[in-house]
Amino acid sequence: MHTRLSRMLLFLCLNASIASIGCVKQIRSTVPAFAQATELTSTNVQAAFQTVNATYIEAQTFRYAVTYNGEVDPASILENWLPAGSMDVRIQLLQGLKQYASELNSLTGSNDTDSLNKASSAVGVSLTALTKTAEFKGLTSKLPGGASDQAATAVNAVGNWLIESKLAKDLPALIERMDPSVQVICTLLSEDIGNVNNNPDRPLEGSGLRHQLWNDYNNIILAQNQYILHGECVKGKTQPNCFSPDARLAEIKKLPALAQQRNTADQTLQQVQVTIRQLAQAHTELVKAARSKQHLTADLQDLVAEAQRLNAYYNSLASSK
Repeated sequence: MHTRLSRMLLFLCLNASIASIGCVKQIRSTVPAFAQATELTSTNVQAAFQTVNATYIEAQTFRYAVTYNGEVDPASILENWLPAGSMDVRIQLLQGLKQYASELNSLTGSNDTDSLNKASSAVGVSLTALTKTAEFKGLTSKLPGGASDQAATAVNAVGNWLIESKLAKDLPALIERMDPSVQVICTLLSEDIGNVNNNPDRPLEGSGLRHQLWNDYNNIILAQNQYILHGECVKGKTQPNCFSPDARLAEIKKLPALAQQRNTADQTLQQVQVTIRQLAQAHTELVKAARSKQHLTADLQDLVAEAQRLNAYYNSLASSK
């Protein structure tokens, strides 16, 4: 009886070991794609922030150009919508996600583990310090209920995870343990991008980067319209530098072009937001792969392809400056 029981336990252990090996193989075949998607998505979100900043400066420049009563401070032309500290807190969150994905990748044997461990520790320390800063509290202050505390807890968890020593054989458990924190950080970044209500009767209803970007473009459009009106030639009045009919038409044609730029920029921010949510879902799928033999590389390749498209768009914006 004792021998039969021992054999049964050995059989169960071997089955569990084989299943575990199968799960690890599935994860190891998927993590590199997840790491690539995380890298590209994080790069795109950072590019979105920089685009909003550039647009804000452009809007301020237009406002200054068409304001003739001296009410606009010329120093506002140099002001970023996201000050350096506010930008830095977002970049650190993105760097935390990228480093997390790189660390997972290193545990599959795909990277230089020693170098990554040092980099991960440095990022982890900065993340645990980040939650105590005024900039982080400002970023999370508009979150509903206790979400602000949850965000701080999640960022601390990722920071501590990056500092810890980890073993490749524990990869499934490591991924499963970090999933709630990754979900919270992705939600925070998604909420930060926000939404737009383009109903003219309710222009103030919106939030985050998309709302600010939409308003900035509207300010540019209004400024361009003001410029056209100010340069209009009035019959019977001597008015220097008023528009000729052809010049006026050329300026008017800029209005629909600006509106199209606004819509395209907003749609791109919205798609970046979608890829953040897809990234969160991809990590949940990694957890499923840790529990089963599910293979999800194809889904991740779709996310990588979309992230690459957005990356090409932001690169084109940078090269056109």
